[in-house]
Amino acid sequence: MSARSITLLELNNKLSEDFDHIVSEYTKLNDKTYNEVSELIITNSKKLEELDSKMKVEWTTTVKNFDKNITSFKKELSEKLDNLNDASKKRTSKIKDICTHFFNKHEERVDDIQAKVSGVTQAFDEWKIYVMNPQSINEARIHSIDVK
Repeated sequence: MSARSITLLELNNKLSEDFDHIVSEYTKLNDKTYNEVSELIITNSKKLEELDSKMKVEWTTTVKNFDKNITSFKKELSEKLDNLNDASKKRTSKIKDICTHFFNKHEERVDDIQAKVSGVTQAFDEWKIYVMNPQSINEARIHSIDVK
């Protein structure tokens, strides 16, 4: 039994040493892995911070350029609308002048025609007085003679 006990004791010691060695190696590996992972996390965090900073700069630049383009477009559009309004006002003014001129001429023609019609009416009235009335007087005389 003692040989066997020694063997078991040696085996137990050997197993204990092996377990201690495994635990030691596991701890070393765990520490190494922890350190490597920590370094990777730190490195990646720095890279992410740099990327975040670059993205902020890019977005800021993009937004400023976009704002600049919108402001430029707005200014151009405003100028075009002002030009269009000016052109419309000029055209409207020209149309108004043409219509005013046309209606002034029309009124002058109407006044001329009214004057001519009035002249013809007066001439007709005078003609009636000089031509028709003597005939009426003659007819009245003839009628009065017939009646008597």
